[in-house]
Amino acid sequence: MNKNKNHWYDGWIYDKFIAPNQDKMFGEIKKFIQPDSTVIDVGCGTGRFSFSIADKVNKVVGIDLSEKNISTAKRTLERNSNSKISFLHTSLSELIAKNQHFDYAVMTYVIHEVEPEERINLL
Repeated sequence: MNKNKNHWYDGWIYDKFIAPNQDKMFGEIKKFIQPDSTVIDVGCGTGRFSFSIADKVNKVVGIDLSEKNISTAKRTLERNSNSKISFLHTSLSELIAKNQHFDYAVMTYVIHEVEPEERINLL
């Protein structure tokens, strides 16, 4: 069962005020990701990184524990259709249990949200 983890800043507030400050860092991360690879965007928020990397990779899956952020990401995807992108309201441990494989895992501004006893397993 997915645990829903909402914050006061999730959704449109996150997308308008927090996410834009991450764009420079996302640009640096993109330099390390090889073309035509697969990426999991852990704690994707509203999907800003997923959308920014989609033109470079074969597949990007954004996951987040916030239903509100995933809903925002899915609405954006509906308006800007891209078959390389998908968003799931799930945890990384649940995805790992399904034997999903990705070439790269990106986790930005997220580790503080992970329970201390789970952090080492996720890293």
